[in-house]
Amino acid sequence: MRRDNIYYYTLARLTPFLETATLELLDERHDETAMTLALEDLEALIKSDPSHRGLEQCYLESCSPFIAVSTYRLAHACWSREPLMAMKLCHAARVATGVEIHPGATIGRRFVVDHGTGTIIGETAELGDDCTVLNGVIIGSRRMNANMATKRHPTIGHRVSIGAYSQLLGNIVIGDDARIHPWSIITRDMHPHERAWADHAARVEPSDRPGAPSIRHDSASMMSAL
Repeated sequence: MRRDNIYYYTLARLTPFLETATLELLDERHDETAMTLALEDLEALIKSDPSHRGLEQCYLESCSPFIAVSTYRLAHACWSREPLMAMKLCHAARVATGVEIHPGATIGRRFVVDHGTGTIIGETAELGDDCTVLNGVIIGSRRMNANMATKRHPTIGHRVSIGAYSQLLGNIVIGDDARIHPWSIITRDMHPHERAWADHAARVEPSDRPGAPSIRHDSASMMSAL
């Protein structure tokens, strides 16, 4: 079955970073539902990213961000009953893939992480269905230390796209279908369908033809969504 293929390829990537006892325990107790969700994640990735020519085997063997997501599915499934094993899986995935997704995070169906290196998703983060996250993204808390054991990470709706190196910080709410462009820093709620640009971004218009509008470097006007 394809679910079994995902499980064994995931395990193969994690094996160098986990002790034998953890691997044996995982093999005994892993949740089939986790791999069903991972299969949906894989299909969504293949649909959105043609770089592997649609060959499922290539994604399984060489796409580290997907391995991070499939590991998260395993870790999240055992978070409530085997928290130590879940954290070991999280650590192994971070070392193997460069992506850190806390097993306590709640992530909906068809989740896509593309490129992924340096992406971090915190424990109390919640993401809806059909979300896409690129590399270097931090979905974290506002504080660097002395965090309380409460809801401290963002709640993100369905079909939200988060561009590379963006930071979403604190117990904020991001509405459905929001789009966050690269390098944005979001510390307040966003409405559904709202867009956010980084502070240094400027809308560029073509200027190589007669009568073309000039480039307007008014970063404040681009920050209406922040």
